[in-house]
Amino acid sequence: GLDGCFTRVNPRFESTLGYQKEELLKRSTFDFIHPEDLETSKAELLKLQAGIPTFNLENRYKCADGSYRWLAWTAIPSDTEDRIYAVARDITDRKGAEKALAQRDRYLTAIVETQQRLLSVNNCRFSPTSEIDRGILEPLGRASGASRGFIFENHRYIDRKSVV
Repeated sequence: GLDGCFTRVNPRFESTLGYQKEELLKRSTFDFIHPEDLETSKAELLKLQAGIPTFNLENRYKCADGSYRWLAWTAIPSDTEDRIYAVARDITDRKGAEKALAQRDRYLTAIVETQQRLLSVNNCRFSPTSEIDRGILEPLGRASGASRGFIFENHRYIDRKSVV
């Protein structure tokens, strides 16, 4: 309905979110929308109330188990009734893949930046206190969310006295 409440839902929508039809029909759609997506969703409802169709609204809906599913909506207001006809596609898997690709891109960028920093050292030995060495791992730490990074130097002892 134009008030933001469901008037009818199909069985697939029920199974996607894990709610019974009665639960979906007695509550506002905004009760299910993730708090970060509420403003955008309410703005789209205002457009629909003004007769403007929605062709790709993406928002997260809370499932009965407490998790969230990403849905992509297409909605058209009725010319003759106070209703909105809407179709939602579950795009949760796509959103997960997009997030994984973005994380991979951050790591690849950090690896290249770290490689450039390492190559700029010009065969100098690392010193944990030197200014250049402290910043070498910073891009990897930023990409991974790590609070600190370490560079270890391995030594091989041939006769337990000399280091190679």
